[in-house]
Amino acid sequence: MSNIHQNNPKENQVLDRLSNVVSIEPKFLWFVLIKYKRYIVLFPILITLIAYVVSKSMTPLYESTAKIIIKNESSNIIEIDEVYENRSVDQNSFINTNLEILKSREIKNRILNNQKNEQVINSLLTSINNKNSLLDFFIKAGLIENKDLTYEQIINQVFETLTLHSPRNSNVINLSLNSINPDISYHILSFIIESYLQFDIDQKISITTYANDKIQDRLNELEDNLNISEKKLQDFKTENKLIDLGDIKNLKADEIKAISSRIVKAEQQIQNLQNDFQQIKIAEDNLEELISIKKLRENSEIQTLKADLDTSKSNLDALLLVYKSSHPKVKKALKTNDNLNADLMDLINENITVFAYELSNLESFVELSNDELEEARQELQELEIQELEMQKYVREVNLNERIYQTFMERLKETNEVKELQVSDAKILDTPSIPILPIFPRPLETSFFSFIFSIIALFSVASYYEIYRRAITNTDVLEANNFDVLGVIPKIKIDDSLGFKSIAFLENKDKQFVEAIKMSQVFLERRFKNSKVFLITSPVAQEGKTTYSLNTALSLAQKYKTLYLELDLRRPSLRKTFKMENISGLSDLIKGSDINFSDVLFNIEGSSLDIIPAGNPTNEIDFYGEQLKEFISTLKNIYDYIIIDSAPILPVSDTLHLALSADTTIFVARSEYTKLVGLVNAHKKITKTSNCTTTCIINYFDTQKLDYYNYSKYGSYYNTYYNYETK
Repeated sequence: MSNIHQNNPKENQVLDRLSNVVSIEPKFLWFVLIKYKRYIVLFPILITLIAYVVSKSMTPLYESTAKIIIKNESSNIIEIDEVYENRSVDQNSFINTNLEILKSREIKNRILNNQKNEQVINSLLTSINNKNSLLDFFIKAGLIENKDLTYEQIINQVFETLTLHSPRNSNVINLSLNSINPDISYHILSFIIESYLQFDIDQKISITTYANDKIQDRLNELEDNLNISEKKLQDFKTENKLIDLGDIKNLKADEIKAISSRIVKAEQQIQNLQNDFQQIKIAEDNLEELISIKKLRENSEIQTLKADLDTSKSNLDALLLVYKSSHPKVKKALKTNDNLNADLMDLINENITVFAYELSNLESFVELSNDELEEARQELQELEIQELEMQKYVREVNLNERIYQTFMERLKETNEVKELQVSDAKILDTPSIPILPIFPRPLETSFFSFIFSIIALFSVASYYEIYRRAITNTDVLEANNFDVLGVIPKIKIDDSLGFKSIAFLENKDKQFVEAIKMSQVFLERRFKNSKVFLITSPVAQEGKTTYSLNTALSLAQKYKTLYLELDLRRPSLRKTFKMENISGLSDLIKGSDINFSDVLFNIEGSSLDIIPAGNPTNEIDFYGEQLKEFISTLKNIYDYIIIDSAPILPVSDTLHLALSADTTIFVARSEYTKLVGLVNAHKKITKTSNCTTTCIINYFDTQKLDYYNYSKYGSYYNTYYNYETK
């Protein structure tokens, strides 16, 4: 992980899959504009010149326009069926029909057969100074094979350029016609409108004459039909002895309503009696329950006997308080009470008998009323049938009479307007003689070519900088509002020690060491309140382990520093320092029988403490809270804690660790890390934690300082550090 390898195609695919749309800052757009200003200006100018030269060399095309309005005369007879079917012409169909007429062969033939029109066109051809240009246009377009241009050829070819358009929900038709000569386009468009107006008048005269003949024939048939229908109606009335049935039907309907009302009221009384009998049946001989029934309770005689019985009971209760049950007064009171009970019971039974008789009478009444209702309904139904039969003959007479009157009125109209036909179309705008060509327009073409080429080139450059091009310097990061810590130069170290990441210890590359020290100074000064630095990258192989370990070594020269390896899925220190069988942080968190001192080590030749990752594990999600508490404890022991974590885009481990960090440092490898990947990694961190962020460009090739606008520092680097390319 510490070595810087070549671009990995598989990891680039992962980056492209994980990267979403990047929000573009105005500062970044300005950066792209400044960087590619030469191309964005010169290339559009070249395209504009080419467009201007090409458009100037093309044959001009002139357009003549006109407007006509057509009145939708739906009352005019087109087909005889429309008269008695009472149909109206649909607006859209009407306009579409006229559009097709304007483009039809009939209109073109009328123009061709008009000698006056032919004389006008021939005189125009004679007056054209550069006749060959007109011929060349048709020859280049493949419209004619020789230069013997005739009147018919001109009409046929120019007529094909006719364009018609009708605004929605209007009767206006816009006409336009194109030609390489403005006079030809003007005259031929005038011919088309004149031929259409004359065609409209001729059609109306022809249709009116035809309709007149058909109406007369139809009137004779309708007169016979009317006489026949009137005779049928009179015969039907005579046969059935019918008069006005309106009053009879109303009386019969009122009778049905009265009978229905009596039946409903009787059925309601029956229902109430049946309910009372149901309660009497449930009460059996229980006097108290019988008296509680509403119909019995409301009887005045029963109420009187009930009051006497209640008085007798009260007297008996009073005597029993004074005398014994064998006392004559008590016996007399008991006998009186029994007699009252018997009388009350007899009276109740008499009322029940009366209720039964009343129920029987009501049921008989309902039955008779139903029979009477059915008889009245049948009589009303017979009346309605007779009326419907008569109305059929009445409607037939009325229909024949209306049709006859309509045809009579139409016959009068056709006779009156037969000789006064005018076209329904009116000219709103007469054909215009074009002054300027509609095609080509060199100035407009050049202008739009210039604007389009600038936009296209700028879009391509922006897309290339964001999605395709890797980060090469700090300008593109600063243009996207990233805090940049600095750059780490590209180094080449001898592999004899078996580990490339400890360049700071080897101290052979002065430029690299000074870059690490400079980033350390920035960390101390700009992030004074930060003790835990989380170092990560968008994807793997960007040099984050190299930077994090060397930064930890630099801090350890002044402060008590801990290097914490938390790439638990792919740890690298265990192989580098031959720690395959040595326990690490993953073993400590899992609760193995080891102590903190067993996982704490020191790099030989430095004062830096390290805690390796231990055995690889994919369970960091389950240890999130334990890691947070562990790091919080370590903050009380060490001045600085450097956490080497996993890449952000492939896995979610770093997002858990960011909750425990004070500052996150993104390592972007020069000419490898894509801007879109770094932006999305930054979004994930800022959405899941509140730690501050910064970034550093790693593996920066100082040989390209002049290319990246570092020319004023290039000679300084090469001279001061005696930099040589290996």
